[in-house]
Amino acid sequence: MFTRVRRCVVGLTVLAMAVGTASLAGCAAQVPAGKTFTIDTGAWDGSEQCSTSPCALDAYQTRRFETGEAVAGALVDGVEVQLHCFAPTPAPMADPTGRQVHRWYLLTVDGRLLWAPDLALTSGDDIRLDEKTAGEHLAARLRVCHSGVPGR
Repeated sequence: MFTRVRRCVVGLTVLAMAVGTASLAGCAAQVPAGKTFTIDTGAWDGSEQCSTSPCALDAYQTRRFETGEAVAGALVDGVEVQLHCFAPTPAPMADPTGRQVHRWYLLTVDGRLLWAPDLALTSGDDIRLDEKTAGEHLAARLRVCHSGVPGR
């Protein structure tokens, strides 16, 4: 990590001297643009986690399924969000119907970058699976989140 940051700083210094400007973009990794998606929390209706109407589930500041990372009620049924990329699930979990989580997604909700498991984004089990199966998948047109995205 230190070597990568050092290379970035050295590279920017050399480039700034060559171009004659100090106002260059940093080496921070870009968050992929991704795609818009409408949240469907139908699988959680009537559960302990979904006592409001419309259903609102938690999202997380990082890809850690821990209480201190939770952003309560960030994922509201029917609301459109921006999905950026996906990563493997950090911990096993299931929804009230017993579906197992496949991936976590980095998304923008109300201007904040947050993480959410696929189970909290859609009640359609078939769209969470690998793209080898027929149909439109949650991960379609998205890539794996690189190590530089926030909360990875």
